Amino acid sequence: GWFDVLVWHRGRLVERFGPSFPTLMGGAIGTYGATGRQGREVEALVAKRLGLLPNPLPFRSSYDRVADYCTTLGALAATVEKFGTSIVFLMRTEIGEVAEAFHMGKMGSSTMAQKRNPNTAMTMIGIARLLRSKVPLVLEAIIRTDEGDGSSSFVTDVLLPEIGILALSLGEILAKISRGLTADETALRRNLAVSNGLIASETAMMNMAREIGRHEAHHVLYEAAQRAQSEKIPFLTAIREHAFFKTHPIPADLPRWLDPETNVGESVALTEDTVKRALDNATGS
Repeated sequence: GWFDVLVWHRGRLVERFGPSFPTLMGGAIGTYGATGRQGREVEALVAKRLGLLPNPLPFRSSYDRVADYCTTLGALAATVEKFGTSIVFLMRTEIGEVAEAFHMGKMGSSTMAQKRNPNTAMTMIGIARLLRSKVPLVLEAIIRTDEGDGSSSFVTDVLLPEIGILALSLGEILAKISRGLTADETALRRNLAVSNGLIASETAMMNMAREIGRHEAHHVLYEAAQRAQSEKIPFLTAIREHAFFKTHPIPADLPRWLDPETNVGESVALTEDTVKRALDNATGS
């Protein structure tokens, strides 16, 4: 899922870069008043030499295209921050499903020797917040008086390099944390079992509905699920002991429906399709 979101972000940035930063050589107020048609031809040649797009209308006070690119980077920062907060949460001692790369000598705490803190993820979160905080200033810079508003330019002349540096840093640290991130399969299995089978209630519902009807299946599973939670007993036990199954046969596949191992759905195919789509986009095929 994270990979798929990043592919979409990359596509949006590629689409926006050219239109967001065209050449601007229309003169003092953008009319080519001093150069005429020749000025437009010169601009086209300069744009070609620099690998940029010529500006079809050099409207100096327009800043929405640059702002569009910057807000796209802001959205990317928010997404990366989401990744970071997830990593921090999943590294908590009582969850422990993932871990950042570790090597002897890496410090987690100056006082607690056992600590392996998510330092890289927290750094990534901080950089993302810094980048996001600059987006409102970029949006304000769209509001410009007349043709040349120095007050807005003074702000954006500082903002653009900062946003670019922060975005690059964010990409680098995301790559770093991705290369070293590991998953703890034992912890994953342990946490799947915490709900005593309740996590698979959707699968049980859909399969049981085929045997006893949707309405009855929902009624039975709802009551069994609430009992399982209140009395801290396995969901399978609560279903089997439900009054409905005193007069009806218990579905033979019920244990399989509640087994997390059988509840991966289309995960494998979706993963393979996502990777293939990203590679096809990267190669242009």
